[in-house]
Amino acid sequence: TGPYVVDGYLFGDYGLSSAYQVATTQTTTTTTTAQACALLGGAGFIKLGPWRIGEADHNHFVFGTENGNTAMIMRSDGTLHPGPRTDFNLKNRNLLTNSDVVMGDGFLEFNGRWRLGEVDSTHFSLSHVGGKTQMIWRSDGTQHPGPRSDFGTFTKALRRSHVSYGEGFVQLGQWRVGNVDGTHMSVFAKNTGKTAVIYKADGTVHSGPRSDFQNKNDACKAALALAGQYDVWYQGSQRSGAVLTITCDNIA
Repeated sequence: TGPYVVDGYLFGDYGLSSAYQVATTQTTTTTTTAQACALLGGAGFIKLGPWRIGEADHNHFVFGTENGNTAMIMRSDGTLHPGPRTDFNLKNRNLLTNSDVVMGDGFLEFNGRWRLGEVDSTHFSLSHVGGKTQMIWRSDGTQHPGPRSDFGTFTKALRRSHVSYGEGFVQLGQWRVGNVDGTHMSVFAKNTGKTAVIYKADGTVHSGPRSDFQNKNDACKAALALAGQYDVWYQGSQRSGAVLTITCDNIA
């Protein structure tokens, strides 16, 4: 199991072939520019810049900012309740060293009840363990709201793959959810370049199709390794939500 470090090498579940050397020294430039490789957030939510995305309670999933505005509430019955509004906001929730969300095959699972992720290269969705799909975003930039019962991700495996992250974003398969500039966050498909929705810090929602307001920052190297691109597995049990925290520029 792993990951773990032996004699300066990072190992995963696949033995020597998955080893990556960990640098023992850093230059001043590396130290000042390196970004901690962790998916930030807390219990049941992730933090992307000033945006907090996750479970408000068993029945409500929200997209909101730390300024107190909530742009979208999605309910377990499949209905949508857009802002601007100031309820069901996660700004006062405590932060952990890393978010405790669980990473699966192209999706994130929040408290075992919600999954946000790639259904296939064309469809991305939020769905609830109760069987309802709240929203489907399509790679042509269109949105297809619930309530509905198709295009969920609860049939997909919890084994982590096709998940990476970097400064202000998380990428799930071909789909990237991210903070753009502190005022805007978006959901867009990298394979088509289409933005399906923009949530704004004033609590308003701006639908696609469009091709702007996209977070195109590089993924953290260690996050790519942990995603399975370099055959390195993540720390802890499948449902622990634990991830390895390592400096991005610390892998030689």
